[in-house]
Amino acid sequence: MGKKGINNIIGVIDGSHIEINKPKEDQDASINRKGYHSLLLQGIVDHEKRFTDVFCGEPGSMHDARLLRKSGIFKKMNDEPNFMGNCFLLGDSAYPNLSWLVTPFKDNPRITQNQKIFINRISATRVIVENAFGLLKGRFRRLKKLENFDLNLCSKVIMACCILHNICIDEEDLLDTDRNNFNEPDVTAINEISVGTNRRQLVFN
Repeated sequence: MGKKGINNIIGVIDGSHIEINKPKEDQDASINRKGYHSLLLQGIVDHEKRFTDVFCGEPGSMHDARLLRKSGIFKKMNDEPNFMGNCFLLGDSAYPNLSWLVTPFKDNPRITQNQKIFINRISATRVIVENAFGLLKGRFRRLKKLENFDLNLCSKVIMACCILHNICIDEEDLLDTDRNNFNEPDVTAINEISVGTNRRQLVFN
């Protein structure tokens, strides 16, 4: 999955909020930074907007980086560091920079022109995961707001929609939709984690 001059990308990762009714318990935990109750969906997509890994059901107040650490892909990479070989995931600045997850350089006054170009390349490549979430919510309008109070059932519905989304892509059942009507990605900067610096530097070079 090489895009915009970046090679060895195996997938692009991002999170999306699925609005829900105010739950009966732990109501504050599900309020996201935009002020509504939600469950988080973490998705990894390939170049065809197909979900290759999903993790959902955590409350909307959780940061993307913490969501990642609770997910199966994080445990898999901890248990098998060479699982992806020489490939890696691409993420935005909400994620830690790891040996298997490359994120942008921080945009600050000391950043070089080449680093700015690299940031733009990452941004251009990452659009595909935002498009995938938009397509998912465009296909399954119920994901604009799940009204069932059983959060476990809500998580199963979200997972089922991701599977059906992949089937639609496999069957070339295309949907012409404007992702901006259905999805507003949450981007929050966090500090870099040094363990991934070497991988990003190799990709950047």
